[in-house]
This record gives sequence, C-alpha cells and structure tokens, in this order.
Amino acid sequence: MSGWYGDRSNHIFKLSNGLYAAGSPVTGGFDPSAAQKSPDPAELNEQGIKLMHSRNFAGAEVKFQQASLLSGDKNPEYANNVGFALYKDEKYDLAVSWLKKTIELDPQRAIAYLNLGDAYGKLNRNAEARGAYRRHLELAPDSKSAPDVKKKLDALP
Repeated sequence: MSGWYGDRSNHIFKLSNGLYAAGSPVTGGFDPSAAQKSPDPAELNEQGIKLMHSRNFAGAEVKFQQASLLSGDKNPEYANNVGFALYKDEKYDLAVSWLKKTIELDPQRAIAYLNLGDAYGKLNRNAEARGAYRRHLELAPDSKSAPDVKKKLDALP
C-alpha cells in the first residue's frame, strides 16, 4: 500500500514499503521528493538502542528490523540487534532465527554467538547453547564477557 496522507497539523506523510516518511508542514510549496526519502538505517538503529535502554524491547525490535530491511538485510549489527531485542522480549525462537542470520552474515561476530547461546539456553536446547558459548569463547577469549560465558557453560546440564 502506498499513498499520501495528511494530519491536522498540515504535515504530509507518504506510506512506502510499510514505513511512513514525514514531509514538511504544508505552507505553500511542498517538495514531494523530501517525503520520499527513506529513513537512515543507522538513525533507526540508534533509535532502537535508545528504546532498548528504556526497556521498550518491542519498539526497539521494530526500529532494528526497519534498519535491517533498509540495509537490504545485509548488516550483521542490525540483525544481531533484532535478535537481542527479541531475546529481551522473551521471543526466543524468533531470536534464534535472527541470531543465526547474523552469523550467516558475519561468522566472526562473537557477540552473536553469546546471544544465540543465551536464547538456546532459554529454550532448553543445551547442546546448542554449549556450542554457541564455546564458539563465542574461541572468537573472544579475552572479552569482558568471557568469565560469565564460562560460568554459563559450567552451569549447563
């Protein structure tokens, strides 16, 4: 669905690919090309991070998904952020899907393995959690998270 929509403050919005792009208030001349510009994926990602800090995980997930979509689903940071937001929102199966996608995009992204291990752990998929945690430690043995990951590994049945 695509089209132009107005609001009571004389702003114009264009619905394109499921996203609204706001135009300037109508005060005489209106430049439709300004309303057609896609939002910046990096800006959407930053908005998602702010929402994560305020514990609005569902809102963050939307921003991260929009950033991922606008980047052609090729940015591992955005995919990882979607997965982590889903994890925090307790949508573990969906989190696993996004985190696997992250790893497909960047097999060396250590944080994705940590997040994947956590999601698998919540799903009681202990062997897969163990494998993800081990891979995280292989990639980032001296990371700040390494001691906690070792404890998580030891705690798995």
